[in-house]
Amino acid sequence: MSFFPAPLATPARRGLCARPTPYLLAMLVNFAYAVPALAQISDTIHPYASTVVVHDDNLFRLDDGEERDGGRADTYKQLMAGVSFAIPVERQKFSGDLRVSRVTFDRFDQLDYNGKDAQGEWAWQLGNLLNGHLGGSYSQTLAPFADFNTTERNLRVQRREYADATYRIHPRWQVHGSYTNMQARYSLTSQNYGDRDDKISELGFDFLTPTGSRIGVQARRIDTSYPNGTRLGLLISDDYIQDELKLNVMWRFSQITQIQFLGGRERRRHQLLGFRDDSGNNGRIVGFWTPREKLKFTVQLYREFSVVESSTVNTALSKGGEPGRHVASHHQGRRHWPAA
Repeated sequence: MSFFPAPLATPARRGLCARPTPYLLAMLVNFAYAVPALAQISDTIHPYASTVVVHDDNLFRLDDGEERDGGRADTYKQLMAGVSFAIPVERQKFSGDLRVSRVTFDRFDQLDYNGKDAQGEWAWQLGNLLNGHLGGSYSQTLAPFADFNTTERNLRVQRREYADATYRIHPRWQVHGSYTNMQARYSLTSQNYGDRDDKISELGFDFLTPTGSRIGVQARRIDTSYPNGTRLGLLISDDYIQDELKLNVMWRFSQITQIQFLGGRERRRHQLLGFRDDSGNNGRIVGFWTPREKLKFTVQLYREFSVVESSTVNTALSKGGEPGRHVASHHQGRRHWPAA
């Protein structure tokens, strides 16, 4: 997780501006250098520190000619310090990372904030057939400007707890499942319609080849609720359930070349507002080529729709590929009522 503020949102999020502008390809200059980490405390505990300076010509993701408070560009600096650890105990492994940061803006200093990040995981194994993970994370950072049309400081706190397990029922077959609970909360009262709870359940079944490849199917259910709903004189539920059934493939052509594919059918059903229901085919294919131990090339194509926390947009359909970074976004399911 990162403490970077909204300007460094993912490409799908950048596509949420009202219309494409040259500033979506703004000149983003990063001057980054990492302060050498302190001498490690032990073989398993590693402190570190860094600083990053970023200039963004369109901080708030505005249309051409628009400004906020007399400007649209800014330079901000992040100072970060943390410690990571990885402690093996026989066949178990305990790992984690703790970070704090300070982000300051030259022009829009009302956005200055302190970032926090913590995550921990227990990778467990029971015998030779059963293994899994148990972990959680916490993050406090600035909410993406593309999602919320405001110049006020809007901090987003995210929590995540998860557990998964894989059982080898046969030398060529395995079954796996997971459960994840996630929460997102926003500090601005005017933006708390975006407060969100996700409960994600997943079950998969795989065939394993002698060469280390994997072919399987995966079913997933996402149960999402918005504690504060959307207001128009009364509370209206935005809650929905999304069901997915996908083909899950990891094919190893050699030690150098591998391809991963996850794709299939997704269907989203809303509790009350049925006109927002959506379904379609979605997927992502990723190719890896590693000619040298420290040299890796990656190419990917994807078509995915995802939930967006915004006062005007609920869903973003992203299509694209890397390298080349051609990304197109299509907005769906617009909100019809502003938050109170």
